[in-house]
Amino acid sequence: MDEELVRDSSSDNDGDTEKSVSPFPYTEFMEKQCPIYMAMGMTYTEYWDGDNDLPIYYREKAKIERRRKNYEAWLQGAYIYRALLAVAPCFNALMKDHTPSDYPDELIPENEEEVKELEILRKKKEQRKQIERLKAQAIKVNEQLKKRGGEE
Repeated sequence: MDEELVRDSSSDNDGDTEKSVSPFPYTEFMEKQCPIYMAMGMTYTEYWDGDNDLPIYYREKAKIERRRKNYEAWLQGAYIYRALLAVAPCFNALMKDHTPSDYPDELIPENEEEVKELEILRKKKEQRKQIERLKAQAIKVNEQLKKRGGEE
């Protein structure tokens, strides 16, 4: 019975070769999938002789890499957009002031944790500025008091 299902395509029939019929219809599918998985980084031996779960992991890895590359491309576009916005006044002939604005000092946050860290840094920076302003005011007041005290 096995001989009836699988015929050798290299038999000597004077050109009347029949197509080989595989008892396993998924073999052709698997052969077509092999280059796809090899492009994902899987070796030929891993694909054919490795664990059956490996293709699942390689598919997931490829999906993660695609998302990461897509995010990196978006992030690069976001930085380019910010840079163009910073220099836009230079190229607008209708504006009175053609000086470019400052490029942002901070990175674009990637997740909620980085957003919170940036907010904390901004608050600390603002507090330092307020402390410096208070110190400058205190120095100014002390100088005025010394002048008043020296005049008397």
